[in-house]
Amino acid sequence: MQSLLKKHKTCIQVGDVMTGKWHRRSYKIKAKLGAGAVGTVYLCECEGRHYALKISDTASQMTLEMNTLKALKQHRVAVGPALIEADDWVFSPETQYSFYVMEYIHGESLETFLQKYGTKWIGLFLIQLLQQLSALHEAGFIFGDLKLENMLVDKRDMRLRFVDVGGVTKVGRAIKEYTAFCDRASWQLGSRKAEASYDLFALVMTCLQIFHREQSIPDSQAVSHLSLKIKQIAALRAYEGPLLKAVRGEFHSAKQMERELRPLVKKEVHQKEAVKQQNQKAMNQPPRSSGQQKHRNCWRESAMITFVSCLFYLCSLFV
Repeated sequence: MQSLLKKHKTCIQVGDVMTGKWHRRSYKIKAKLGAGAVGTVYLCECEGRHYALKISDTASQMTLEMNTLKALKQHRVAVGPALIEADDWVFSPETQYSFYVMEYIHGESLETFLQKYGTKWIGLFLIQLLQQLSALHEAGFIFGDLKLENMLVDKRDMRLRFVDVGGVTKVGRAIKEYTAFCDRASWQLGSRKAEASYDLFALVMTCLQIFHREQSIPDSQAVSHLSLKIKQIAALRAYEGPLLKAVRGEFHSAKQMERELRPLVKKEVHQKEAVKQQNQKAMNQPPRSSGQQKHRNCWRESAMITFVSCLFYLCSLFV
């Protein structure tokens, strides 16, 4: 893999054109988007449209990823970018690399989005992710390597999207890719069996990733440790109950967690909207000038004097 990355630094440059061996479609490289254990992803252009292109010399792993994307497309599961096509690129007479082209999601990281627009979006994004995970689980797959780096906020519709399906695993098998901080087995809170509760635990840890840079894992009392972390984060405190249930593995499906979380999100949104409206109302109300205040005080004093005078006059009539 290291040799491949070294080659990519020299043999694939911005402006290069890659032509597929079998489909003969040409892709112009626009920028490098990222690199991982399996391959490197580039932004490319073909016939005036932008795509994401992933290339690797690990043909077997690339085949697994492509088969996963095909299976998701067949099940009509909109999790991750849609697969466009797969092909090979002949680098030299002796060497060729496998690559596949997928939908390019023009977005930004969840952290950047929340910094711009506020943490009020967290509850809504949690619901979005649970809906996507529910569809994935019902199709017989577990996302597996769920973490901040594997999702983006799509700027077109403000939806949180998964961008890397390399860890997607069939239900019942062993998780093939994971990140220690988001892996329940690393926290000694469960196994690496591909099941819904594995993804739901990782979802909670992804929320904590946003606010906690230090990602140390304690040797014991993991639940107490995570409970304290959730309580310390104002943006997550309203959802503490369902989040802790997911940590303890008490949910058996994403739908179950969504049902419990949805009314809390709705309540939180309404409360924040009410506070916002009150603040706007207070800001729109013009302050009273000192002249207006003096006039109001004089009127009150005159009314009081008139009232007292009338009272004395009535009393004198009865004497």
